[in-house]
Amino acid sequence: MEIEAALLSIRRWLMVLALLLTFQMYTDAVGWTGQPAPLALLGAGVYIAVALLLTFFEQ
Repeated sequence: MEIEAALLSIRRWLMVLALLLTFQMYTDAVGWTGQPAPLALLGAGVYIAVALLLTFFEQ
């Protein structure tokens, strides 16, 4: 059981890092001009955020 908790913790941290990198890519794509970012970046960010939230309700 202890190994499962450790793996879940690692998974959550990796998802947080992925979400931060997606946010960075989104802000770089938008830039200072306010141009809309590609929907793929928004979709990836939403997907990662939802997957991260679901890890808290797995148990």
